[in-house]
Amino acid sequence: TTNKVKVSISKNNGDEFFKKYLDLELNWPSKITTSSNDSSLLQESNDELLYKAIEIIDGNDGDEYIVAKKYLERIIFNDPKYVQAYIELARIAMKSDSKFTEHGLSQGALEAERILKTALTIDKNYANSYILYGYVMAVQNKPEQAIAAFKRAQQIGTLNLWLYSNWGLALKNAERYDEAIQIYSQALINIPTPVTP
Repeated sequence: TTNKVKVSISKNNGDEFFKKYLDLELNWPSKITTSSNDSSLLQESNDELLYKAIEIIDGNDGDEYIVAKKYLERIIFNDPKYVQAYIELARIAMKSDSKFTEHGLSQGALEAERILKTALTIDKNYANSYILYGYVMAVQNKPEQAIAAFKRAQQIGTLNLWLYSNWGLALKNAERYDEAIQIYSQALINIPTPVTP
């Protein structure tokens, strides 16, 4: 359980110029044991497989990403229009990447961009796709494309606080600090009430 969260903004040189502490209780799930046994995948719903994949992605250092990927691939096999599965595959690409192209771009970011473009063609009104796409653009130092994606997610409407975190990051990386503070502040205003299991 986390009881206090620190929100801070730093300049590119590391100097912190905004900091706020929030009393926010977050109950983290305990780690579950997962199996990549193909026969077990046939027994579970897409939603169950997605939940397991997200638990692995959020709770591991990469050793079990192959299991999460198998779950997500099964979901897409069952339903090629299940957009959240593509988003989670893109997250795996970003989190497991350590290689860069000759142009300095991350292989994982390029793979995530490709996957997210597929998700966006499936459903142009799914805010989570734009949120992660914007983050991928920010990582590739394409702030204008990132900001356009975040604006689109905001137009669609979402309670996903990564919208403001990623949007603020894109603005900070573009050295637009005043705008970054305004966007980060939106996350503090829009924090949902924690749900205790």
